[in-house]
Amino acid sequence: MVEEIESIRKKVLQGQKEIIKLRKELKEALQINEKLSSSLLQQIIETVDEIESAEKAKVEKEEGFKNRENIKNQYQKIKSPILKLLKKLGVEKLDVPINKIPEYCKTVGTVKDSTRVNGTIVSVVKDGYRKDKKVIRHTHVIVVQN
Repeated sequence: MVEEIESIRKKVLQGQKEIIKLRKELKEALQINEKLSSSLLQQIIETVDEIESAEKAKVEKEEGFKNRENIKNQYQKIKSPILKLLKKLGVEKLDVPINKIPEYCKTVGTVKDSTRVNGTIVSVVKDGYRKDKKVIRHTHVIVVQN
């Protein structure tokens, strides 16, 4: 009887060690998955940036309102499915208030403007995105600095 109890105790301890090992492996796998997911989302967001940059350059070169609107519509047809995919994946664009710089903004440039208060956001250079309240990419902004 004592031998059976000891055998069962050893099996339980071995099972507990195996559970600890599996938990560690699962945690590592989840971390790898998170890194890959984040990297993929970054690449998708950068693709949207490239499309928007190309759109802006093309629109600026075109003459006439109708031609510009046609170009915008063409680029929107390209961007729309990508933005829908990001939304399905739980990724959303960060809103930027004009009068203060939130923690998810990164200042990438400054301008002087005596009519505005220091720290006022003048323009957004790159949109920021988040997924599940976690910032994937900070919003890049230009602010007033007198």
